[in-house]
Amino acid sequence: MYFRELKPLRKFLSLPIKTASRDALDSWLASLEAMDEERRAPEPVGDANVDGSFDPLAHEEDPALSTKMVI
Repeated sequence: MYFRELKPLRKFLSLPIKTASRDALDSWLASLEAMDEERRAPEPVGDANVDGSFDPLAHEEDPALSTKMVI
């Protein structure tokens, strides 16, 4: 069976509300929802202060360090 919503899943399983197995199921489903919300959260992109950013300023080095000086 494939369920997109939690209510039909709970109805299909028909577990009584105040049982240990129902509590375990509800906590497992809640953890799955939390992982989905975390995955949907936007990632910070283009911030020079974030390591691994796509912002060109995040990878810019001091130009004086990459040049040779003639004395």
